[in-house]
Amino acid sequence: KLAEEKKLSLDDPIARWLPADLIEKIPNGRIITVRQLLDHTSGIADYEEISIILREYRNPDVPATYKDAMWQGINESPLYPPGTNYTYSNVNYILLTLIIDNASGVPYEDYVTRNIFVPVGMNDTFIQETNHIPGPHMTATQRGENDTYADMSNLYVQFDRGAGDIVSTTADLNLFHRALREGKLISKSSFAAMEKPSPQSREQGYGLGYMTTFNAAANLTLQGHGGGYPGSFTLWDYLPEKDTYVTLNLNSADMSTENLKMVRTALLTYLKN
Repeated sequence: KLAEEKKLSLDDPIARWLPADLIEKIPNGRIITVRQLLDHTSGIADYEEISIILREYRNPDVPATYKDAMWQGINESPLYPPGTNYTYSNVNYILLTLIIDNASGVPYEDYVTRNIFVPVGMNDTFIQETNHIPGPHMTATQRGENDTYADMSNLYVQFDRGAGDIVSTTADLNLFHRALREGKLISKSSFAAMEKPSPQSREQGYGLGYMTTFNAAANLTLQGHGGGYPGSFTLWDYLPEKDTYVTLNLNSADMSTENLKMVRTALLTYLKN
């Protein structure tokens, strides 16, 4: 959207938008582009999310900041020269929020609220900035020891700025997905660039914040994204063969990768039939 507003170019080096002292500490910081942050070919490592979440759970009054997470990933970089491989890294999104701050002239939180949440009518969607989630949102429960369960819902997630700090509902996410695909937020040509997978992502089918995969069991194409935290996982899909939008949030504490695949395949098979 900022590229369409002529406020930046996706092929700008990130050095144009980030402070010089930060760029000096990012390996390959002077040659990484905005596009390479978006398609995760920057070579910047991710942070250890679980350890940060557990730290906050044990001491919720001392939240980790996005800088804690950002520096953890930067200090583990580079993974490879920019543009030569693909590694999903939330640190890319943290850096993108800093670029949005500078290019738009307002904080990232204000920019997405004014330009996405409000126009689309996402009334139950907001940036989480305190360790309390009000409203109609599911809890995130995680199995602990001796059949106990920990409620991870109210963690302050500002360490994940731009990558996991938005609280929403399945209904709002469907509204957003439809608006995105129908050209109400960005142009059809910009969206076509989003959904075009990079060669480096291979079977992940990852474009610019958007991915395309194929579920062989249900014989359906899936376009969208997914992600989660301990005790909560969201699948956000468009099914082109059915012209159907599906958003699913799972709050089972025992949702392993294999179980997740089973639930998703069962749902897709039902929709197909």
